[in-house]
Amino acid sequence: LAIAIRSERHRLPQPANIIAFSQPDCVQDFLSNEVSEHCVRADRVRGPFTVDIVTDLRCMGLPSCSYDWILCCHVLEHIAELNLCLREIVRILRPGGIALIQVPIEPGLETSRRIKIDPLRAHAHAWQFGLDFGNLLHQPEWTVEEHTWSDVVTATQARKFGIAADERFWQLTRKMAHCAHNR
Repeated sequence: LAIAIRSERHRLPQPANIIAFSQPDCVQDFLSNEVSEHCVRADRVRGPFTVDIVTDLRCMGLPSCSYDWILCCHVLEHIAELNLCLREIVRILRPGGIALIQVPIEPGLETSRRIKIDPLRAHAHAWQFGLDFGNLLHQPEWTVEEHTWSDVVTATQARKFGIAADERFWQLTRKMAHCAHNR
């Protein structure tokens, strides 16, 4: 997602407020040094990565309309209550703000399905997402665009960074409407 941000950072207001969920230190370093010094990392627990805010994506307790960019890479497949997460992302995203979402898509799976979480696995999935994942993201408050990495990087960059050209991510743009400050 950092590569996608690099190509879109001209759209960021300055200073831009960014929140990144479960991001490794290298992505945080890139965001802080090249995109905005106002970037915080959030996760539901501390470690293995540095965390600035401990919060639950289903009910964050963060102020409404407070972030210009939200990054959520390989997080939503671990949370059974997908709709609660999407409502919270909409709530904290400023009008005109962008959320970048990436999840693994199960090869050959057309329709996403909720699966039982294995309590013995620390990072177990609650979802198997299929090709319909983009449809699950639709909310009245934002537009949804699906991208493949070939939209953002060259073949040379994809090889350099180990990115599959058909790997997808979704850009959710908050519509320019009144933002209720309810938290």
